[in-house]
Amino acid sequence: MSHFFIYSKVCSPSVDSVLFAAKQLGLKAELRPGSAVASYARTPLGNYLIDCYCESWQAIKKINSKLHSLNGVVSTSYFENIVHSVLTLDKNNNPIEIKKGDLHA
Repeated sequence: MSHFFIYSKVCSPSVDSVLFAAKQLGLKAELRPGSAVASYARTPLGNYLIDCYCESWQAIKKINSKLHSLNGVVSTSYFENIVHSVLTLDKNNNPIEIKKGDLHA
């Protein structure tokens, strides 16, 4: 699986169905753990975060559209034509910047 992921903000009653649907889309979907013992991460409005990993993000628009269409999904972390660069870590945990238009494997 890719070490890059897309996350979804999901309201509490829909967590199980979104996890199931994400797996049906071929994603590895995990509820993000929280900082407290035996808890899950929540947004300030109380929504859960589900991290979705995929072998390839070539179809990210389609995946995002399907995730967004699920009942209970408030938003995702895919922002088309809004973000122009991202900061991430390479395999050696060194920070790198990926700019819009860069090809990065």
